[in-house]
Amino acid sequence: MIDDTGREPPGFCVREATLQDNAALLALDRECVVAAATPVSFDRSPDFFARSRPYSSWRAYVAEGDSG
Repeated sequence: MIDDTGREPPGFCVREATLQDNAALLALDRECVVAAATPVSFDRSPDFFARSRPYSSWRAYVAEGDSG
């Protein structure tokens, strides 16, 4: 995320997700339940990115702090 000075805030980074992020993204996806009349959650295992691959133009991003 770039601020109005054109720099990223210290201790914070947004980057395009890679295959190495798969396990962390799967874990995060399992923890994020959609609050609705009937709660909904998704399980994209074993490959977080598989659902997006059929689309011609897609990107996934991760935000991470200094500790990863």
